[in-house]
Amino acid sequence: MFKPFVKPLVAAVLLSQLPFTALPGSTYTAEASSVTDATYGTPKYTRLAPGVFEMTMTLRTVYTTYYYVYGEPGVSAEVTALCTYSIADTNVATVNSRGVVTAVGPGTTVLTIRYNDLTASIPVTVENTPQEQQQQQQGQQTPIVKPVVNDPIVPTSTLDVYSGIDMTRLAAHRQASLDLLNTLRRAVGVPTVSLNENLNKASQAHANYQDIDKKMGHSEEQGRPSFSGVGPWDRAKAFGYASAGSVGETVASTGTAPSGATQVLIDAPFHRVILLMPSFRDLGIGVSNGYTVINPGTKDYVYNAQNYKQVYYPYNGQTGVPPFWHAYETPNPLQYYGKNGAKVGYPISISTTSGGKLDHISAQITDASGNQVDYYLVDSKHSGNEDAILYIPKEPLKPNTTYTVTARFQAGNRYESSSSEENKTWSFTTLADSIESLVPPGYYSTSVEVGGTIKVPAFSANYISGTKTDVSSSVQFTSDSENVSISNGAILGIKAGSAKITASFEGTTFSYTVYVKEKSGVSADGIVNISPPGPKTAAFGDIGSHWAKASIEWAQQYHIVDGYSDGNFHPDGKVTEAEFLAMLFRMYPNSTKDLNVPTGGDWSDTFYSYANHFQLGLTGDARDQAIQRVQVAQVIAGLSGKHYVEDRDAIRYLLSSGYSEGKTAATVEGYGGNDPLTRAEALQFLRNLQEKGFNQLQKKPETATSY
Repeated sequence: MFKPFVKPLVAAVLLSQLPFTALPGSTYTAEASSVTDATYGTPKYTRLAPGVFEMTMTLRTVYTTYYYVYGEPGVSAEVTALCTYSIADTNVATVNSRGVVTAVGPGTTVLTIRYNDLTASIPVTVENTPQEQQQQQQGQQTPIVKPVVNDPIVPTSTLDVYSGIDMTRLAAHRQASLDLLNTLRRAVGVPTVSLNENLNKASQAHANYQDIDKKMGHSEEQGRPSFSGVGPWDRAKAFGYASAGSVGETVASTGTAPSGATQVLIDAPFHRVILLMPSFRDLGIGVSNGYTVINPGTKDYVYNAQNYKQVYYPYNGQTGVPPFWHAYETPNPLQYYGKNGAKVGYPISISTTSGGKLDHISAQITDASGNQVDYYLVDSKHSGNEDAILYIPKEPLKPNTTYTVTARFQAGNRYESSSSEENKTWSFTTLADSIESLVPPGYYSTSVEVGGTIKVPAFSANYISGTKTDVSSSVQFTSDSENVSISNGAILGIKAGSAKITASFEGTTFSYTVYVKEKSGVSADGIVNISPPGPKTAAFGDIGSHWAKASIEWAQQYHIVDGYSDGNFHPDGKVTEAEFLAMLFRMYPNSTKDLNVPTGGDWSDTFYSYANHFQLGLTGDARDQAIQRVQVAQVIAGLSGKHYVEDRDAIRYLLSSGYSEGKTAATVEGYGGNDPLTRAEALQFLRNLQEKGFNQLQKKPETATSY
């Protein structure tokens, strides 16, 4: 028996070129999402592109490909399941709702594809095979045979995917990720996978493409640098992985730990389902500076019931399970409930190979005391897929606690007419309570004169259980410089310069920089110091319940912003480039007091003079336009003494320095670089700078900085 065409998923993606099976169209469902759709709202697409430009077929064969939409640079999505299809001459070929074209008779026709207001056309040619031509000439009837798939023509890639790659680092990441995946696959009872060099190259090529393209996703656009194939299957075939089965793809930001990105993918349930799928036997892993791409694959296309066993995760008896998870996955499993980005309990999953069908009947999650845990159900009826059921606890689980899951569901697949009711009970134990972070108060001193002293900040320990404890009396402080000395809870300025101060408590650390200035207060050229706060003023009338209320009040106290004449602040209004510069330089008045600036003219000319002094490259041509978050990243990086040519590097610098936690996630994509900055977000940026010790400005260097 043969597998049917696999439904496409994007972000946690499984895209396959599979043999055709004669199943009714009504049995097929498909869902598609995109990185752009799920993260930033609905984008504007301007072009619909097929995966092939022509189809040449023989009788009783089928042809499948994929369709993509493109908008502005960096905006794309795979939309095969969302398109509508029609064919001009049904005596030559037919097309079903999934875009699968079946050859009917010799001739030529045209396939038309529509996505919203976009259209594309593909010429279709159906030919007799030489054997059929001979049989027809002899008046013989052509025997009926099962249809097979015509593989789309994919050019072999000649890219040197390893050029400029640190092969030692790559090997370490590959081995660590392979070991982690196989440890988990053995634990859940499915076959292990082996590295396949063809898939390795396909994965590496796509990781390289994303580094250049500066976005995370699964589709590539022909003609762009490092292009190797439109979709995962195309790239796999371009590098010699001749798969009649399927190829999956998952992508995550590259972490410092060799298996860090893989663990992130396992924690994200839609991605987990792909990586633990029973049918996969091969694996490709690519690692660039910004992205890790994992492509599992299988060359097997013959139906095997063992490929449709159920996978339970966390697995029975598993310990050290994280109590919580931040729902930042794309597509988002909690989109149905409007809980994107929420801090929830660790996701529990029951899954199988794509083509399997799991229907939830009932489930219960209880702790060791028998208390029931409320959960979000994610299945084919709730933003999910037929091959998986997710139970996501609505609140973080308790640490060091054993939980028992009892699930009742119907299990089947598209190739068997029967299904069975399954009842499964298993348990897992969460990680013991531990410190998640060590945090200082909202404001603390980071500047001291030579001979002067400042107090070390108080600290609280945030635990994964959600508790917060004052640990100030137990924190140990160290310095990496002789410019200061630390004793009895005070930092003494000894010599002008800077010092990195590290606070430590039970293995968790927090570091910040203290700047030591001469008693005269005169600083080096291009370096300035932050101003003290002013007297408290009347509160704005429209920030009472706003998420940025504390930061807005902080900025008002420092006279960084003023409100409107109606007594309001309008926190969600957009900020122009000129307004952001005004807020920024008002925070650092000592940086401008000795500068010669023009008088008269536009109110913002003064701030552009300051920007010119610090070599930020802002001319004022866009002063009245809303500033984008990526521009803010470049400005802050520049004032940190960095000159990043690539915007993504400036964003990564902000994220790694703690100046931003991103808009939806602490990743380049989650930062939302193309989004306009709001008034509230602007002040949160500035407050982050102060809290992270950004108390001195530097001129942006003329030479580029490597990240």
